[in-house]
Amino acid sequence: MKTGIIGALPEEIQFLLQELRHSGKKVTETRRGSMEFTEGEIRNNAVVVCRCGVGKVHAAMCAQILISEFGVTRIINTGAAGALDSRLSLFDIVVSTEAVQHDFNVTPFCYEPACIPGFNSPFFVADPDLREVAKKGFERVLANFPGGAPTPSIYEGRIATGDVFVAENSLRSEIVERFFPACVEMEGAAIAQVCATFGIPFVILRSISDLADNSADSTYDEYSEKVSVMSAMLIVEMLALLDT
Repeated sequence: MKTGIIGALPEEIQFLLQELRHSGKKVTETRRGSMEFTEGEIRNNAVVVCRCGVGKVHAAMCAQILISEFGVTRIINTGAAGALDSRLSLFDIVVSTEAVQHDFNVTPFCYEPACIPGFNSPFFVADPDLREVAKKGFERVLANFPGGAPTPSIYEGRIATGDVFVAENSLRSEIVERFFPACVEMEGAAIAQVCATFGIPFVILRSISDLADNSADSTYDEYSEKVSVMSAMLIVEMLALLDT
């Protein structure tokens, strides 16, 4: 089994690249266009870690390359997100139950909102086994969590994706009213669509960096790098549990 791991930005995969390079195993770096792929092992699991770039097109291209060229058998998407569920706080982690592209709309052709032609539902369902491993991995993260730091929580929920950084209360409210997601980001559901097309199990893990409101830009700038380490730490613990 080989796991593909996708992050949009360098800070979202930095921790994982450190794990790869300190594994003592061979590491291979490949470039496709603007995307960087690093292949090796983490916790004795074969992985390909990719920095795809921001947005749905970059994410979909990356997922396709991971499947077609690197032969990955599952994909995990990692990074930061804006909270839409009032229960969520900074540094909390959301594990996707399903993903939806909130900015996709062909309703004039008799499709329901966000439904993509060729699919029966606007929602791409995450792999239940990967979800369970994520929850077990989070227990291991907490067991090694530094004392004195705010303890994050983990939630399962719907993740909304769109080619827009949500930093307006009006847009935030619109997305919540239409899709009731736990959080919003810019890549996950595009990866989910590719995985659904090719029958590849996936899960999206997102750490909360902001509240997707009028202050989201400044809050994201302050916390995105720190929170991205949380979901990356979780992936390392997941890899220790997978295939065992």
